[in-house]
Amino acid sequence: MRALRVCLPFAAVLPACALLGPREEVTGTWQFSDRQRTIQLSLQQDDDRITGTACEVAAGTYVIYRGAPVTGRHPHLTVTVTPESTGSCCPQQAGQRYSLKLEKRGDIVATDGSALRFTRGSDGRCSSGRVE
Repeated sequence: MRALRVCLPFAAVLPACALLGPREEVTGTWQFSDRQRTIQLSLQQDDDRITGTACEVAAGTYVIYRGAPVTGRHPHLTVTVTPESTGSCCPQQAGQRYSLKLEKRGDIVATDGSALRFTRGSDGRCSSGRVE
């Protein structure tokens, strides 16, 4: 991380420098699953800027949306479902937004009180689901 590299010449104050930049790297694939759906995030991080895409699959096979933009500044993320990312089954999903935050323990969770809790990894449902 850039914050760490900047602080290395000042090793005596390194603990204070660690507070200046993101500690947890979020780049990679994250997934939430319950009985009804799977939501997958594919994230990239550049310093504290986070970008990526999100996908939701229902009933294990039907893509509700794919390629929905994810943006944010560490540790906060927002998923915005656009009309272009929804399947033909689900245009009503356009405009839906998820506000998320990376927890200290390493999961990404919803900040709106919903039960969304993303952990690292993927079972491949988003890539194998079909758009209806």
